[in-house]
Amino acid sequence: MDGEEKPHSPPQPLPNDDEHFRRNRIIANLKDSLLSQLVKSNPSLSLETRHVSSLIQQHLKKMFPSFHTPTHPPYALMIHRVISELNENKGSTEEEISNFIVKEYDDLPWAHKKILCIQFEKLCQDEKIVCNEGGRYVLQADGDGIDGDRKGRQ
Repeated sequence: MDGEEKPHSPPQPLPNDDEHFRRNRIIANLKDSLLSQLVKSNPSLSLETRHVSSLIQQHLKKMFPSFHTPTHPPYALMIHRVISELNENKGSTEEEISNFIVKEYDDLPWAHKKILCIQFEKLCQDEKIVCNEGGRYVLQADGDGIDGDRKGRQ
């Protein structure tokens, strides 16, 4: 896959009552916020709240057909796994790590590359991984990396 990325499909809704409840709660909060902003922008505007509310509800459902929680592990754990499994002497590049994650997990967000970049910065800052010369990432040598931290919190 020479630089080609696997296209990401839009998130699919989960057949889960909690997810349905969460989705409806989010839509209700957005609807209330939009109504509030509309009234603030023009206090003299006469709105029949039920009608406007219904229109907003319909448009929100079209714009956000599902609110989906991903099923992949946290990025820090995925990065740690990839670096461990690739086990390259000089480390792995962002592209190699990203390609591995894309091949391994189907449920990645559309902003995968941006999230991955932010996670690299955070993991380096927290000294969980090290970025060598040439932008290659290796696990921290002291052995108390991401897995050790996770086990300690359980």
